[in-house]
Amino acid sequence: MFTVKKHFHLIVMLCFLTISLSFQYLWAKETLKNKTDKQRAEEKQEKAPGQKQPKISFDSIKYDAGEVYEGDVIIHAFSVQNTGTAQLNIKKVKARRGCAVTDYDKVIAPGQEGKVTLQIDTKNKKGRLNQSAIIFSNDPRKPKTTISISGIIIRQYISVEPSAGLLFKGYTGDKISEKVTISSLEKKPFKITDITSTIEDKIKYTLKTLEKGKVYGLEVKTRSGMTESFHGEMMLKTNSKKIPAFSIIVIGEVVSEVRVTPQFVFLGLIDTSREVIDSNSLNRTVMLSTTRGYGFSIEKIEPSVDWITTDTEIKYNRKVYTISIKLDKDKLPKGNFKEQIKVRTKCNKRSEVADITIKGKVI
Repeated sequence: MFTVKKHFHLIVMLCFLTISLSFQYLWAKETLKNKTDKQRAEEKQEKAPGQKQPKISFDSIKYDAGEVYEGDVIIHAFSVQNTGTAQLNIKKVKARRGCAVTDYDKVIAPGQEGKVTLQIDTKNKKGRLNQSAIIFSNDPRKPKTTISISGIIIRQYISVEPSAGLLFKGYTGDKISEKVTISSLEKKPFKITDITSTIEDKIKYTLKTLEKGKVYGLEVKTRSGMTESFHGEMMLKTNSKKIPAFSIIVIGEVVSEVRVTPQFVFLGLIDTSREVIDSNSLNRTVMLSTTRGYGFSIEKIEPSVDWITTDTEIKYNRKVYTISIKLDKDKLPKGNFKEQIKVRTKCNKRSEVADITIKGKVI
């Protein structure tokens, strides 16, 4: 038997659904009523094929620029025809990043032709490029049209081989030399007019002509044996209007003869209030070995504070050393600490300093 009390929830749901549908109907009716005259005219024009309409057409919506050199500016004007019977309005042209719209005809009469011009600057670009723009018009059948410049192979005016970056990596005292070949792809004679460097005290260089007006060989050497790591830049000036100057990065990296394992020692929390302190809290061991397998000697060990002491043990015919590091608990200062141990070594008649960092906290 149907009772109001028994089916109260069902009645509420039906009422809510009825109200919701009513609101949706009223909203749709109001939206339709509020359409602008322009929207109504466009819809009427689209539905009535007998009326006059604009029609956007192109010779081609794609342009292949072929091979270009880095630094060239590509400019192409796309032909836009109005093959309809009403005025064609270009509302706007929106280009992707890296592409610019330099000009376009906003109004094109029936049977007439207009232009949309795109521009791409290839400076600092390499490889294959694809750029595009969207044309927004009043053509009811095709309100948006994408045009593109594609198939662009970027070639550099000046080539540095094998790389425009030089890495000098060696042991202390090593004298290192690197070579690069610099060539021009321009038809005009190419000349390097000047070379300067931010690390004149570290390197010296020699420029030779391999092919007159086209190819040069550049040899870069360390001025003396490697003593420390460095980073710099060589600036080369040319007679080219396209690339009047370019740079070569130079990096020097000294490889240590002696390797420390571990180089960073973390002791954690050290509680000096305890009567008995775990020996692991105050002692650590590090190992020194040579990267090339030569024998070496430890000349001196210099802790930065007096509460750090060390003992040394020689292994494997002076090719490996172990250093036992001990902390004096009676001298340890409260709080965080970060100290250094300098280990002065001699390997292959070359002096080298190995650093050990010790960190911890005393509570």
